[in-house]
This record gives sequence, C-alpha cells and structure tokens, in this order.
Amino acid sequence: MLGGQNGTAAEIEEALSISPSPVAALFALPLRPAGEFQGVLYLAYRQPHYFGSDERNLLRTLAGQATVLVQNAHLFVAAEGGRRRLAAILASTTNGILVTDQTDRILLINPAAERALGVRGKDAAGQPVVEALSGIGRADRLAQRLSLGHSATKNDAADGKIELEANGRAFLASISTVYNHDGQTMGRVAVLQDVTDIKELDRMKSDFVAGISHDLLSPLTYMHNYAAMLPIEDDPTLEKEYVEIMAGIDRMTRLVNDLLELARIEAGLHLQFDRVQVDKLLREIAMEYASPAKAAGVNLVVDVADDLPPAVADPAQLRRAITNLVTNGLKHAPNTGPLTMRAQTVNSEMVISIRDRGPGIAAVDQTHLFEKFYRGEGMSTIERAKGSGLGLAIVKSVADHHNGRVWCESHPNEGSIFYLAIPLKQK
Repeated sequence: MLGGQNGTAAEIEEALSISPSPVAALFALPLRPAGEFQGVLYLAYRQPHYFGSDERNLLRTLAGQATVLVQNAHLFVAAEGGRRRLAAILASTTNGILVTDQTDRILLINPAAERALGVRGKDAAGQPVVEALSGIGRADRLAQRLSLGHSATKNDAADGKIELEANGRAFLASISTVYNHDGQTMGRVAVLQDVTDIKELDRMKSDFVAGISHDLLSPLTYMHNYAAMLPIEDDPTLEKEYVEIMAGIDRMTRLVNDLLELARIEAGLHLQFDRVQVDKLLREIAMEYASPAKAAGVNLVVDVADDLPPAVADPAQLRRAITNLVTNGLKHAPNTGPLTMRAQTVNSEMVISIRDRGPGIAAVDQTHLFEKFYRGEGMSTIERAKGSGLGLAIVKSVADHHNGRVWCESHPNEGSIFYLAIPLKQK
C-alpha cells in the first residue's frame, strides 16, 4: 500500500531506491523544510498492512519533527560556515577589532588587536573591558569609551574616533554602538587602525615645511635688510660689500633647483635607461671635482677593476647621485686625506661606494641621513649652512627609481662609507 503527503511519486521512488524489497505495505511522507524537498520519511512492512488514522497522524507528527531537525541542521551548517568565514576575515585583517557586550565585557578580540594592545584573547575574553585594558599605554580612554555606561559629552561623543598609544605605536580607534533589529543596544565595537607611519609622515612634512621656510627666509632677510641700506649709503666700498653679502640668492637658486630635481626624480619623469660604463663615469667625476677637492684638502682616488661590466641606468641621474655623494664627502670631511671612489659587482648588483676619512657620523644620525632637509644633530651651525639637506635625499630617490638601495657605514673618528647599489639588469 503506497501513501504520500505533498510529494510526487517520482521523488518518493527515488528516496526509496535503496529500500530492501519486497515491500508489501508502505506509507511515505516527504520532508520539505522551507518548501524544498530534502528527503522522505517512510514506514514499510514486508507483509500486507493497513495504516490507520492514528498511525498516519503519528507518522505525520514524526515527519514534522524530522523536517524541523533537517532545517536546523542546514541552519547550523550555514551559521558555522559564516562563523568560520568571519573568523578567517578577523584573523587576517590588519586592523584591530574589539567587541564588547551589554555588560561591558570583551566578547571578541582579533589577533591584530591582541598585538596592538598586548593582551591575549583567551585571557581577555569575558573580562570587563576596563580591567582587561587597564595599564596599557593610553588605552584606558578606549576602555571607558567602550563601556556602555560612558556618559558622552558634547565634545566627547560615545561613538566616534579617538587617538591612543599602546606598546610604542599610535592608533586611531573608531568606536560604534551595536544595535539589534529592535533598536536595543547589544554592545560596542572598536576598530583600531595603526597610524604610526602616517603620524611620522606628518612629522616629516612639518619638518620639510619648516626647513624650506628657514632656508629660503634667511637669505631673503639678508637681502631685504642690505637692500634697504643701499640707497642711504654713499661709500662705494660698503656698497660693494653689501652686494656681496646679498649673494645669498645663489644659495636660494641651488635650493630651488634641488627641490625641482628631487620632484622630477621622484615623479620618474624622463628617465632613460642605457648601458653605463661606471669606471669611466667615476674617472670623469674625479677629474671634474679635482679642483674643489684640492681646495678642500682632499685627494680623489678612483679604485675600479678593469673588467668591471657596464650597469643599466639613467646616465644623468646616476652621475647626479655619485656627484652628490662626492660633494657630501668634500663638505663634511675636508682636510682628511684621500676620498676613495670604488665600484664593484656583488652578486647581481653594481655597488658604488664613496669613502672619506672624516670625523664619522653618530649612530643617532645614520638612520635619518637620507631624509629630506635632515642635517645631523652633531653638525655645527656652519656645517649645516653649507647645504640644503637634499643631496642625500636625491641619492636615495635615484636609487629607488633604479630598484636599488642606499646605506651608510660610519664610526666616530673612523670616517664614513656611503653605498649606492643598483641591479646590473633592470626589469
């Protein structure tokens, strides 16, 4: 006997394809959670059997319960899949995420937030956020803002952004309140973005503006003052002296030219790569600067192997970078003997080095040497006035656009070696 409920004979026959045979009596009910066929619940007898109303009602009740179980199983699988995807996203994101519940306890903290705040997720989970973040840099303010009991003021709203420091890093925390579909507060979430590098760039920008303002304003002040004195001065000797003092315009011209050159290099404009004979280039620069070197009490020495292979580079920019390294040595290591210019191949790079026998560079200054407008703290006022602070920054920019690198090795009273390395073959 075959009975069915909201199912086609084909669906039931397919579901019963693995049933033992022969079957003398059968009652089958399709399982349709959310209207989608998922299977069949059936009761079969090997002997003839009549299914009474009570038995049919019981089977329908069991089929309804089985439908609910199948639906719950599908929902669990979908929820578990979503949970795993969310966990993978939270684990891989570089932003720290911290979530609290209605009781101001930490509900979730991802690995990025653990590293940022220096806490372990397993230890912090379930703990009051104020206790879990206490004593961590300036994270106390973050903990207070994550607490639902935080009383927002006009200038310090509950939701919004705050800055904090933790473990030597700077973060911008975006805080939002979480609501359910009924508008009830479920907790708060904070997203921590590491802005340490951004703040450092902002500091460098401020230093850049301050440096260029100072370097341009000083000669302008001189020229303005002495220009105002020229009309009231009758002594030709003093007039000539004033004009010579006003020659600060040359320094301004060099500064502006360096700025334009640096901007052009950083923009990668008009770079033309060609095969460059580095040994020939070094000898040409040595001859060009022989007279300034003699005036500075320095002897330029070129140490290059005869079989040095050519490098692939922009000839003009490579010459500019090497020239800046040479002039840097002449300015900061005068009357110290030889200034050695060397080039050699190391692995797949052409490594050019300029070595002086000067006083050396303090370790605190070495990490900032190639920054714009940076002039070492150990330098005297006269030494700082000699340059614009852009020479080594131009060298670094040239190296970057050649997929190369620059660095310095120096020890006090032992001189300095500046290195410029570029690949022998450019991509």
